[in-house]
Amino acid sequence: MKRREFFTGAGAAGLATAAVASNLPKPALSQGRKRWIAVSAFGKAGLLGQALEEFATFVKQASGGSLSIKPYHAGELVKPFEALDAVQTGSAQMGFGAPYYWTGKSDSISFVAAMPFGLTAQEQNAPIWFCAFLFTRCCSVHC
Repeated sequence: MKRREFFTGAGAAGLATAAVASNLPKPALSQGRKRWIAVSAFGKAGLLGQALEEFATFVKQASGGSLSIKPYHAGELVKPFEALDAVQTGSAQMGFGAPYYWTGKSDSISFVAAMPFGLTAQEQNAPIWFCAFLFTRCCSVHC
């Protein structure tokens, strides 16, 4: 096969693939606005209750209104310690609480919970960020 014929055929195949891909369904987010439900293990009053409200406001502003989060505080939609269950069953898209509330649900959750005289927040996040950096660096080199 001659090189020019190969590139001409590959270009035609690429155009055909692009035409087919443009007719595929668009991602759900591009079709319109999404509204998520966030359940909290904390009450409305206090710093933690207001943090969820602020987060929901920030997400709405950052997404240009295409994603809005409706926060439900403890006892409004589910009981405080059932927030993780609501997410697992699909009743809510987000859960907000402390990991030590759910140590009985999974053995690995206790590792992300705070421990007395343990690591600071930056020290806990360092391995996660380092692994994410290595993953993206490794994949960009080999892909």
